[in-house]
Parts: sequence; structure tokens; C-alpha cells
Amino acid sequence: MSFYKAGYVASALQEWENIIKLGGQDSYLVQKINNILYLEGRAYNFNLYTDYIFQNSWPLKASLLQQFAHPSGFYIDEKNGIFALDFAKNTLCYLDANGNFQKNIIAPLLDLSANSIIQNPYEIIASGPNTFYISDFGNDRVLKISPSGEILNIIGSRGFKEGLFLGPEGMCLDEYGNIFITDSGNCRVQGFTAEGELMLVFGRKGRRTGELFLPAGIILHKNRFYIANKGNNCISIFSRYGEFIENFGDDFLSAPMRIMPYPENSRDIYYISDRENIYIYDRESMEKQSVFKDSRADAFKPNSFAFDKTGLLYVSDAATRSINLYSPVKKIYVNLNVQTENIYLRDFPLITLSVSVRDRDGNPQPGLNEKNFFLLEENQECPFRLLAPHENYSNLRVTVLAERSDEFIKRLPEFRDIANDFFSSLDPDDQAQVFSFSGKKYKKETVFNNSILKNIEAAVTGRAEGEPVIGPLLRKAVEESIKLDYRTAIVILAAGLYSEHNFNPENFHEVARFAAHNAVPVYIIYSGREPADEKEQYYFKTLARLSGGGFFFYKNRSTAAGIINQARKFDPGWYQIQYTSVRDRKRAGVFRELQVKVNYKNFTGIDNKAGYPVPDQ
Repeated sequence: MSFYKAGYVASALQEWENIIKLGGQDSYLVQKINNILYLEGRAYNFNLYTDYIFQNSWPLKASLLQQFAHPSGFYIDEKNGIFALDFAKNTLCYLDANGNFQKNIIAPLLDLSANSIIQNPYEIIASGPNTFYISDFGNDRVLKISPSGEILNIIGSRGFKEGLFLGPEGMCLDEYGNIFITDSGNCRVQGFTAEGELMLVFGRKGRRTGELFLPAGIILHKNRFYIANKGNNCISIFSRYGEFIENFGDDFLSAPMRIMPYPENSRDIYYISDRENIYIYDRESMEKQSVFKDSRADAFKPNSFAFDKTGLLYVSDAATRSINLYSPVKKIYVNLNVQTENIYLRDFPLITLSVSVRDRDGNPQPGLNEKNFFLLEENQECPFRLLAPHENYSNLRVTVLAERSDEFIKRLPEFRDIANDFFSSLDPDDQAQVFSFSGKKYKKETVFNNSILKNIEAAVTGRAEGEPVIGPLLRKAVEESIKLDYRTAIVILAAGLYSEHNFNPENFHEVARFAAHNAVPVYIIYSGREPADEKEQYYFKTLARLSGGGFFFYKNRSTAAGIINQARKFDPGWYQIQYTSVRDRKRAGVFRELQVKVNYKNFTGIDNKAGYPVPDQ
């Protein structure tokens, strides 16, 4: 990957192909790196891929009477007021939205009782509208308090046994109100119920892969724990049940403190505070970038950070002894994927281009107008008009791929219900067909039929015979879905428990692009284990996202009806541009270059140069 990042694309591809020949046995890893190296028409520029770069800092220093000595964790409430901890002064204070000091909530001089005194408080999180948790680092415990500072519960005390702490730091909650705490000194994570009962302990002290050393911040994101493994200079990922999965960031992090997911959940991007910087890191492209311009102080030691509802970035900075605000500066950056799909010359010199416009996640961008487009022929801007690409067809043509694994057969009654829910959601004028597939073969069960859609339910239980499975089957399904007088979609009914070889025959990224370019979104109805196996989840979600479809855990009939509704409303983000070229008989057969540019809000995109040979006139 170092060759690739340095710009030596050809060398990177050659080296990678050599590695595969020597023994690339992990198909999941091979697929993931293939998607990076062979990603055609990448939808954003590595150096400008973040939505915001932050600058123009100004400090919140509370007041002359309440200066911070070492600001640590803080929480921003609905009014943009701030509950702020001071690690050195052992206080919790409240600031209004303008940074004006309002009151001390917990301070040594307010109450001299032993329980009310916090010692080196590290982090604060909200556990409800009127309760907070504070990791009381110096007292080796976690407090649950009210907004007025009343202690509602105490979790843990000093010690080495399970349920005890040596310096609790980061905290996060799950959807049930359970709290998970990094036990820094004991190098582990401990989970407690909302009532304070111990329920989970995981992590082992050490410097090797899979071990923790001085863990700090923690989040629970997409059913995984992401831990700022400060002493090991990386982010460590564990399953929801405490099983180690992988590390990342050890090539650029020095002492990570906090981690936060990018607001767009579909993206695998994270904000990470390090010893002297805050990075935004894209795990898909393995690229990192500082979120700051050069407006920071020379001395900068971020402890905690958060965003308010307006997009301002708040950073507690031990170096400046303040909570600093950074305003976003929007930038024009290359993050639209513009593709010239077809060039029609039958009415030359009148030329019609079919152009698709998608964001960096593969989502179509409908609603653009002529002001958003620029057309160049032979590097000269041309006047043009924008046409609607297709009529707004309401009838749907859907292809269902029904799995026939052992797991599927065990749960056949459930899948009959799913099939019935799905097909009964279609209209009589819709069309449908079914392919059943097993681990190695597929079989076409039913041709398109306009009137007896419910009969297709029986085809879901048919036997699978024929050729190798899912990649070629998907491509065939797309090919058979290309029909302009119907909206089209593919739905996969998946039970899970796939083996790796099921995904080898075809590059899912290529199939997804093929589906997207032909306006065929792919929807996955997953009825297997929840959460899905990581490899299944990766392949299925990549396919659904890049094709413009969606990934769903099956719940009930509303899932099927919702997918049908989405497919009916699907806009492929295609546009037709029509312009008049120059008629010149002497240039017959000469290739003319065309290029389409799109500007939309703070987005921009440029297609790879297309073109056409001048027809014989």
C-alpha cells in the first residue's frame, strides 16, 4: 500500500498481484485491498476528502474567577451549554453557550463529605435527560449524578479484581443503558448494567496485538467497541462481546485519547484525538488528515472533543487551559462521481450524452439543473440543454435471488413467510422472477410474469442447479433487469453462514458498479445472525451501498413493503445532456474529446475524458 499511497500506482498493482500469486489465501483481505487498488473513478481526492477543515479558534476560559487548570471531559447539552470537568481542580462547572461561567456543580469547597469530592475527573457522559456519569479517575470509581451534582450511584472502588478499578477513563453506553468503562490501570474494559451490576469484562494487559495498555476513550459503534489503546499507539476493535477483531492507526498514532465516528454512519471514517493533533481517518482508503488548518496554538494537547448541533468543533486543550471552538470552513473538493455512460450520435451533429452523478458513497444525486453542469468538447465550453433521462415509470421489475443453503432449508417456513410478504407487496402490473442459489450453483426458477406473482413464492423452495454461484448470478440478474420501461431492482434473500469461496468467483465492487450504471439497485434482506458475520456484512453492504440499494435485517412485512417502496422511488441520478457539435466532413473519423463537470453546493466532480469519432457525414 505504501507504493500506492506514494503515487506509484503501476508499481503497487504489480506488487499486489505478485503477493496474490505467492499465496493470497484470505479472500476477505484480498477483496478489501482490491477495492482500494482497482477502484475506478474514485469519487474524492485523498487530500481534500473531509467535509470540513477547521480554523478560527477562540477560547472559552469560563471567567477570570473560574479559570481552567487542566480541562478534561465535557458534555454539550441541548442548549449548547457545557458541563466541563477540570482534571487538576477537581471540579465540574457549567458554562452557557457563549462560554460564560454559570456555576460550580461539584467543587471541593462546596461539600466536604468524602463521597462528593472528585479527584482528577476524566470524562463525563449523559445517561439520560437528567443524569450523568463521571469517571472519577483519582478515586478509582464512576459516579452517577444529577445535574445539580447529587450522587445517585457509585460504581466500583480501588482494586485489581473484576468490578474494581485503577484509574477509570473512557465511558460509553449501549442502547439498553448499560455502561462500558476503560479501566486504564488494569488494562481492560468493564461493563455494568444501569443499576451498577457487573456484566462484562474483557481485555488483557500487554503490548502485543489484541492486548490493551492504558486504554483511554471508548465508543460502541455498529455493534463493535473502538478503544483508544493509548499505550499501544493504536485503535483496537473488539466485538460487542469482548472478542478482539483488529487494530488500526498504529502507523501514525502516538497516544490516542478519544475516538468518534464520522456523522455519516455509512462511512468507515473516524475522528481521533492524538497527543498533539486530531485526525480524520478513512479506513476504506487508509488515508488520514488533520482536521485543522494552522490556526491552533503552537502548544496543543487535546484531551476531549465534540461537535455541537451547528457543526462547531469543541476541544478541551490542556496546553492553553481552555475549551477552544473551531468553526468549519467548507471547501470545494472532488467528491462527486461523474460518469459519461453513453454518447448517442444518430442525429449528428446533434449529440446526446447520458451522464450519471453520484456522491462518494455511491448514492445518486437527483434534482440537479443546467447551472450545475459544464460541458467541454476539445477543451472548449459548449452551450447545451439538460433533458430528463427517463420517464417516471411506476411499475417495478424485480429479480429475487433466494439462497438455498443448509441454514435456509432449516428455516424454510420463515422464508416462505418472507417470500409471501415480499410478493404480496407488489402490484399486479409489476414483474418478478426468482433465481434460487446454493453455495455452488444457481437455477432460474420463473420467468417474468405480470399476473400470478404469488405463484412465485413456490419457486423460492426450488432446487438449485447450474453454474458457479453468486457473482455470475448477480451479473446475470442485472443483465436481465435492463429494461427502460420498468423501474428495476434486485432483492437477495440471504440466510447467512456463507463460506469464503462463495464470494471468490466475482469482484463485488465490479458487479455493484455494473448494477449502478444500469440503474439496478440491489437490496439485501438478511435473515441470518444479527449482527451479520463480518465478511458477509462487508460484501453485502458494499454491494448494496455501491449499487444504490440497501441492507436490511428482516423483521416483518414492513421490511418487504419498505424495500418495494424504495425501489419505486429510486432515482438513478442519470441526466441527458444534448448539444450541437460542429459539422466538418474533412474530420470524419477523427476522435473528439468530451468532458462533463458538475458543481453542486460544496461538491464538485469531473468525469474521465470520454469522446467519439466524428461520423461520416
